[in-house]
Amino acid sequence: MLDIKQIRENPQLIQEKLNTRSGKYEIQPILDLSQEQRELEVKRNELQARSNEIGKLVGQKVKSGISPQNPEIQALKDEGNAIKTTLNELEPQEKELKAQIHELLLKLPNLPSDFTPIGKSEDDNQEVRRKSAYYTTLGNWGKVRDFEL
Repeated sequence: MLDIKQIRENPQLIQEKLNTRSGKYEIQPILDLSQEQRELEVKRNELQARSNEIGKLVGQKVKSGISPQNPEIQALKDEGNAIKTTLNELEPQEKELKAQIHELLLKLPNLPSDFTPIGKSEDDNQEVRRKSAYYTTLGNWGKVRDFEL
């Protein structure tokens, strides 16, 4: 399976190599979903940072002697609860995007080697080496057998 990081870093190279394979493979939908997932991740991180900040503020204010029922503290708690609700909504969206990306990545073939000849069918392949000795049940060594179906 191709690595999403590799696709993000070299999209043109990956697409060119995939174009040499038989079949039509597009990486743009993967890149789009990946961008959307990264944006959700950034938003989630910002919300978590704000939630942590609110928690610290509430703790400091209570520690300094302000009553926990103070409207200012209640407003901070309400904001923190709203952020937690939003975070709970973002998590399944992020998981769904990751699952979609994973599914699309599974459909992509491995990249061909730089040494692989480009061709339309197996007739375009080049024989690089042939094993010189095949074992046969007759005890003949060194003779290449044709296997017929």
